[in-house]
Amino acid sequence: MVLTLEMKTLQNIIVLVNEAEYKIREYEEAITDIMVDLSLEYGIVVSIYTQNVLDYNKQAKVLPFLMNVQREGIRLR
Repeated sequence: MVLTLEMKTLQNIIVLVNEAEYKIREYEEAITDIMVDLSLEYGIVVSIYTQNVLDYNKQAKVLPFLMNVQREGIRLR
């Protein structure tokens, strides 16, 4: 038996935190569980990226993906 899911859209979520990178990695498994739950519940592909605020601010000026986030992203507070 083959189970296929029709994924309608891709959602990228970036979570900026004021923690050291090693602390952020401690939550990787929980974040993966959230991605899977959202993907299955809503039939979408969800990618959650967590990053330190200081690193993001440096990299957003040079990395194309983050430059695109700056340009097209929706800020939530």
